[in-house]
Amino acid sequence: MKDKTILLSFDVEEFDTPLRHRIRLTKDKQLHYGYLGLKNLFDLLQELQHPACTFYTTANFALHYPELICEIAQHHEIASHTFYHSSFKPADILNSKICLEEIINAPIYGFRMPNMKDFDKSLIGEAGYIYDSSINPTYLPGKYNYLAKPTKPYQESNYIEIPTSVVPIVRIPLFWLAFKNFPFNLYLNLCKMTLNRTGLLHIYFHPWEFADLSMFKIPSYIIKPNGQLLVDRLKQFIQYFLSKTDVHFEQTIDYINKNPSSFISKH
Repeated sequence: MKDKTILLSFDVEEFDTPLRHRIRLTKDKQLHYGYLGLKNLFDLLQELQHPACTFYTTANFALHYPELICEIAQHHEIASHTFYHSSFKPADILNSKICLEEIINAPIYGFRMPNMKDFDKSLIGEAGYIYDSSINPTYLPGKYNYLAKPTKPYQESNYIEIPTSVVPIVRIPLFWLAFKNFPFNLYLNLCKMTLNRTGLLHIYFHPWEFADLSMFKIPSYIIKPNGQLLVDRLKQFIQYFLSKTDVHFEQTIDYINKNPSSFISKH
């Protein structure tokens, strides 16, 4: 049986979600909750002997917690999540790459735009990235409509696009909200089906989800479960796939390097 790959990724960022729900939270507190969740998440990955992951990190977060980001970089891939999570200007694409490379003293190969927002993708290759991962090929009302995008990784003119996973044909997204809100066994079965049909499962979360967020009056579908309950659920998920000899966790750049000629061309 052909081996299958899981790309497990995390958007390391300031916890600015409360601002969208008219809850005031200082920039320091936004960073603090991101840090608390990231520590909980990193402890879990350490316990599981570091299954390979990719951490899309805002440069702003990395500047505030460089030691933790450098520690993560010893085991996992660091990629760019632009400079700030709440604001964006085109120069941030290159500047975040430069900043992160200075912090971890290693190349940055990948990029993901916060909230999967649309942007000028020509800037990806111009900034020297190898790949982008800013496409969730589904429809989220009020957010984006990427139903016309391919569901498999594909080659653009000067970079590779690595979409996040959706269930084949019906395009149910398998991102963080599905992990939280679907019954665990249903979510697991959808992931297994996707892996069996495509050979690739690419899902993502936010470290702030793994902090205790019980004090925030935010819709439950966004923040529940959180903290230790979510840590335990992710542990169960990862352990299930670690037990499968034909499934491997990989950093995104390693997956690309192992499959240099397998990406479809969009053109």
